[in-house]
Amino acid sequence: MIQNEELSFNVSARTARLIGRENVASAEGAIIELVKNTYDADSDFCVIYFDMPYIESPTSLSNNEFLLINSKAQRHGILLTDFYSIKNNIWYKNNSNIIKNNINFNEKQLDRLFCSFTNIYIIDNGHGMNSEIIKKHWMTIGTDNKVDDYLSNKKRTKSGAKGIGRFALDRLGETCQLWSKKDDNLGIIWSVDWEIFSQKNKTINDIKATIHYDDFNLKEIVKNVLSPKQWDTLSNALLNREKSINLNDNEYFSHGSVIKASYIRDNWDDSLLTKLKDSLETLVPPSEDDSFQIFLFNNKKESLDGLLSPSVCDNYDYKLDINARGDEFHIQLHRNEFDIDKIPLECIKKYFPNGLNTSISFIRKLGQILPGISDANSDISSIGDFSFSLYFLKKLASKKEDQKKYYQKNHDFSNRSNWLDNNSGIKIFRDYFRVRPYGEINNSSWDWLGLGDRYAKNPAQVSRKGQWKVTPHNISGIINISRLNNGFLVDKSSREGLQENDTFLIFKELIIALIKIFEDDRSDIYSKLDSFFRDNSKTPKENDLSNKEQKKAEYLANQLYNTYKEKQKNTNIVDKNKSNEELLSLSLLKEKAEKEGMFQELIEMKEQNSLLRVFASSGITIAAFAHELRNLEIKLGENRFKAITNILENYISSSSFVKEDSKNPYYRLELIAQEDIKMKSWLQYSLRTIRRDRRTIKLIDFVEYLKELRTNWLVTLRERKIELNIISNIESYRLKVFEIDLDCIFNNLIINSCEAFNQKNADYESKVINIELNKLDDRFKIIYSDKGPGLNKDIENREDIFKLNFSTKRDKHGKQIGTGLGMWLVKKSLDAYDAEINIIDNCSGFAVEMDFPSLN
Repeated sequence: MIQNEELSFNVSARTARLIGRENVASAEGAIIELVKNTYDADSDFCVIYFDMPYIESPTSLSNNEFLLINSKAQRHGILLTDFYSIKNNIWYKNNSNIIKNNINFNEKQLDRLFCSFTNIYIIDNGHGMNSEIIKKHWMTIGTDNKVDDYLSNKKRTKSGAKGIGRFALDRLGETCQLWSKKDDNLGIIWSVDWEIFSQKNKTINDIKATIHYDDFNLKEIVKNVLSPKQWDTLSNALLNREKSINLNDNEYFSHGSVIKASYIRDNWDDSLLTKLKDSLETLVPPSEDDSFQIFLFNNKKESLDGLLSPSVCDNYDYKLDINARGDEFHIQLHRNEFDIDKIPLECIKKYFPNGLNTSISFIRKLGQILPGISDANSDISSIGDFSFSLYFLKKLASKKEDQKKYYQKNHDFSNRSNWLDNNSGIKIFRDYFRVRPYGEINNSSWDWLGLGDRYAKNPAQVSRKGQWKVTPHNISGIINISRLNNGFLVDKSSREGLQENDTFLIFKELIIALIKIFEDDRSDIYSKLDSFFRDNSKTPKENDLSNKEQKKAEYLANQLYNTYKEKQKNTNIVDKNKSNEELLSLSLLKEKAEKEGMFQELIEMKEQNSLLRVFASSGITIAAFAHELRNLEIKLGENRFKAITNILENYISSSSFVKEDSKNPYYRLELIAQEDIKMKSWLQYSLRTIRRDRRTIKLIDFVEYLKELRTNWLVTLRERKIELNIISNIESYRLKVFEIDLDCIFNNLIINSCEAFNQKNADYESKVINIELNKLDDRFKIIYSDKGPGLNKDIENREDIFKLNFSTKRDKHGKQIGTGLGMWLVKKSLDAYDAEINIIDNCSGFAVEMDFPSLN
């Protein structure tokens, strides 16, 4: 009898390399992970020190240096004797008698070998570790102690949680030593050679680290690592903190850790050290809190030494501060771009009736920020509470005329460009530490929100209200999230970014929508100041000259021009000194000729615009039912269903099958025939909309047109169990219009109703659309209504539905999926005939009233 056997998983020693060296993207990222560990350990500071004995291969070596370097070279299969020769073949103790050969090959390999002798130290005064912690946690891969015990003794939320941070040391160097003390306990020295994890046929249990105990002085170890000047820099910075610390206190270094990574894998030249410095300066958000400080030191380049502090921005044009609490967003806008005191009072009264302040505060609901999100089947509540600060800075001063026109402040622009070069982008911080690589300069995730593409699609001027988009090069942002409040925004195992789950995708859309609050406020102010400028410009207004006066002016101008031509003809000399009357007449007539040419162009543009509206409407219609059309395209064949039915009857009678059985071939053929009819209906619609006669203005009988419209939609609406009623209170009414404009109006309204009826969880006793026609004294009125859910409850201003690109249709990630063109096209088509459209209140469902003037 076969017995069941229980098996244990075995883990290869190579696993450590996979989760360390190969999982951490860069040495810079590895150092940042180790800095986070010092914060979790309640340290007051973290010191990163680079001891670099060589920055390139030296021209000569002492005997001792040669022996040391050669041992490392042999470890990697390099023969140092290929590069260096013994002078006169004689060894001299401690003398530099080993000379580099005159070589040109593999020089970079040799430089890399010497640079690997850099040692990287990570120093902290945290709670330290004893042998029990080393054995239970430090030596356990994926330990969960920070998951369960996520608050430190100082009430810091621990940033580490995956239990693999110590393997970042493998990314830094081939070997590692750790000196650590916990209070007055005996110190421990832990060491490991990471290269042995690459041995073949070894499991994780076969690999050993070593630990031994010693009563060492942690402070003396640190003082031996740092130079006296660097020690003083560290000491003075800690003394000047809000809660002063005396580093020279004998009891101060009674606990803490010093990590030394050796045989470094990367060449830490000036550029890499500078990049690390820049990253560490932005590792924590700008704050007055100095309870944790980061220091970077080295023994080669003093300019890179010192305390690393995040740069605070106080020279901005705009600042947006947001605190998200549940479905409420507490918002503050700081307008530092405008010299509000210089804006004329008449401008304030006319365009800013509620005043214009340098700072405003208000609260908005989630539905106001992402209209339609409540119906999007989106679990946006999974994001949790967070805060967001956005800074906007122009790199250069505007033109003088624009400064005057828009009442801009005279800011100091000298340092703005450099500041933005180092701080642009929107960064995410979790529990005090930056989540890389979001907003990181020279990284593909710098513009992780896609603001650059968003601007490129619509590079509107700032004075275009509601259209202007900010460029990512002019903003800097800080998003603060927490492990406690934002549990669904989860780090990747590599600690390089967040997992792109549903919550993260919703979060991106929400941040973009919050940025739009600032964009709309700025463009609104600019558009109003622009309007005020135009109102006060020195050009005549429309009511300054009546039509009769204008005709008289043109007659006088023609008389003066004829006199001028005769004078030029008789003298054959071009008169360069024209009289004022001649100048005015020439200018007026020239402007009139140009205006007539522009008018003709405008007529052509209107015709093109009308055609574009049709194509846009057709595109929206097709897109709305694209899924059905694609399915039909796969299934459709030639129209031979009756012939196939007749052939089948010769072999087997249709009475042999259950009527609606899926295995009944006659029933299946009937279904295919019905699908063919639907496709035919849609093809007819598509072809009908581009017929030439529909692009010609003519008298259209609205009653007959709407009857035909109902017939054309009948198949599609019947399938969706939607009833379309034409309620005509008149026998006939004719207007001179483009038929394609009527198609644009009613097709878009019907499409919206179909989509409204199709909303999830929608339960209607009847799906009804009514179009009612009424004749007034000098007007013609059409009321369109449906018994659907009505306007989305998230819409604050109902008139927004007529704006370009406004849509409440969103997917589960909060991304707008509606075109935002349908109702805008309806409004534009009606505007062409001076017709008004108004939303009707107090009705079940959705209803609009279209009021046409008499255009017979």
